[in-house]
Amino acid sequence: MKRFCGCVDQSFDLRRRMLDLDGRCVEMIETARASGASANYTGSGGAIVAVCPQPRRLATVEQALRCTGSDVRQYP
Repeated sequence: MKRFCGCVDQSFDLRRRMLDLDGRCVEMIETARASGASANYTGSGGAIVAVCPQPRRLATVEQALRCTGSDVRQYP
């Protein structure tokens, strides 16, 4: 899980260095990361994927994202 989360974060960091990204998505990613998740763009515009390696942090990540006005959906 640690390696997977590292790859999720690294792929976003690479994209961020190469492209001008939508500030709203960057805010969601930074919020998710600050709350304990790894995060990246979905590629569809307007959405991110956040991976929470510590299940006990999931509610914190969800709440932080909702505070940005984001709609949060969980997928198993």
